[in-house]
Amino acid sequence: MTLVYWINCLFFVLGAAFGRFGAVITRAWLGKKIPWQFPLMEIVSGLIFLFALWHRAFASVPAVFLGLSLWLLLLIAIIDARTGFIPDLLTLPLIICGIAYSLLLHSTFPIAAMAIGGGVFAAQWLVSAGRWVGSGDVLLGLGIGALMGSISLTIVAIFSAYVLGLVAVLFLLITKRSRLKSRIAFGPFLASGACIAVFFGPTLIRNVLG
Repeated sequence: MTLVYWINCLFFVLGAAFGRFGAVITRAWLGKKIPWQFPLMEIVSGLIFLFALWHRAFASVPAVFLGLSLWLLLLIAIIDARTGFIPDLLTLPLIICGIAYSLLLHSTFPIAAMAIGGGVFAAQWLVSAGRWVGSGDVLLGLGIGALMGSISLTIVAIFSAYVLGLVAVLFLLITKRSRLKSRIAFGPFLASGACIAVFFGPTLIRNVLG
């Protein structure tokens, strides 16, 4: 057994442990027990930490903060999709983990990226008096900006979220599963957009800018 093998095992087990904790959190917020919730969360969270490790080329410390950030995004997406609410209990740790991750990678505080991420949703919250987005979306935007660490990746994350949201809304309208005035949780799309930016953002930026 090589050292790489044991590092992979360690990160999967670490992720699975957070997955069990995450299942407890989501169960508390959703108020009901789902039989397959614990094993599924453990497997998915374990894979999240593995992907984070591979993405950071086995740089373990940044990988831990990336894994934690993606794990928090998973919980936020699940809870927002089911309740329409994004808990500060999850967005505040996301902001902290995102800042730590960016500092480790770039050695600079991601203030500009956070300003873009939070500012986009803060502006919508102010203009609509909280009808379009909630304060949880603002904090989530701050966390995503912190995690992205750059303005360009933050834009990719937000743009991807809106594209995914538009596709989902059109699908729901076409299939008559939702009405035009229905409110749809945006947290899952923001979480998905952040994942796209983390893993594919640099490639997308290079292809677009040539």
